[in-house]
Order: sequence, then structure tokens, then C-alpha cells
Amino acid sequence: MLNTIKFAPMFLKNNTLLFSALTLFALAFASCETDLDANAPYKETAVVYGLLDFNQTRQYVRVHKTFQNGTGNAYDYARITDSLYFKDITFKLINMNTGNAVVMQKDNSIPMKPGVFANDSNFLYYTDAPLDKFAEYELNILNNETGTTFGGNTTLVDSVNWRNPSRTLQIPFEVKSNQYYTVSWETARFAYMYDLVIRMYYTDY
Repeated sequence: MLNTIKFAPMFLKNNTLLFSALTLFALAFASCETDLDANAPYKETAVVYGLLDFNQTRQYVRVHKTFQNGTGNAYDYARITDSLYFKDITFKLINMNTGNAVVMQKDNSIPMKPGVFANDSNFLYYTDAPLDKFAEYELNILNNETGTTFGGNTTLVDSVNWRNPSRTLQIPFEVKSNQYYTVSWETARFAYMYDLVIRMYYTDY
């Protein structure tokens, strides 16, 4: 693909060019500031990570909050546990088809790997309630301290039905140049992207 950029040459009179240069020079000195406040007014925001899989017996969802470093170093604030998690929330997983709601339980048993963020705690929310693969679910999160509610809706991705080749098929390395193998599967409900991985196992003598 060839990318092109079109432009038109512009010519200015000498006095116009001089005036423009003087104006830019004056603005550069007038607007020179050494103090820059990069922080906007703080807004309470929840960040939610999770994968709802009806094939699993337990669902885990991570909920934490954004933080503002004020005048300090952002890395220092990231190492403070209270900067990452809400202190008191009620997290409900609601089946939109039936209206049934499940309260997610708080868990801190899975350790977090060391890194930039505080790892002395790793708060997750879980449920062992079975999921209906045909239902739409709402994630409803209430901050009990401020009364702020966060939420979102999602459907569940169905399982992929593999068609060809069979899982027991063995493909020899001596493949003829005109010999092809077909890979096929049935489209899963609510799945829009697929990734095919081919692994080759061999014994070297």
C-alpha cells in the first residue's frame, strides 16, 4: 500500500513573514512556564478485570480504583495498597434474563507477583454459582462509602465446536507439495476473533 501526502507551497510577503516571526517570538516568551499541573480534578473510577466462563466452576473478577498521585511520585502511590482498592464495596452479578442476583465474595488468598504495584494484598471477588451461557449479565458495583455505583453488561462466549482435523490425526513431515490439510470449526456464539495455533511434536534421533 502506497501512502501519499499532498501539500501546497505557500509564499508570504516579507512584512507578513516578519510579523508572524515576531508574534511567535513574543508568544514563546509570554507563555513560558516552569510549573505544570497535569492532574485533572479527581473522579472516582472503578477498573474491572474479569473473564466469565460458564465452563468454570468458579468465576473471579478483580476490582480496583484509579488513583491520583497529587504532588508526589506515581510509583510511590502505586506501592500503597489503599491507593488501589476500594475499602467497602458490594459487588453483584445479575442475570438479566431472570433477574437473579449473586453477591460476589471477597477473597485475598491468591498472591500477586511482585512488580510496580503493591503486592501485599490481592483482593478478588468470586462466585461459585453456575452461569447460564444464554443469559446476559450485569456487573453492579456499589461503593458503600460514597454511594457511587459502577456497572456494565456482558454476554458469555460459547464454546468452539471443532470439526476438522480430528484431535488424533497425525500429519507426517513428508508432506507433498500439493497436499493440503483443512482446519475447520463452527462459529461460537458471541465469538468474533479466533487464533489458530499449530504445535509440532517430533523426536530427534
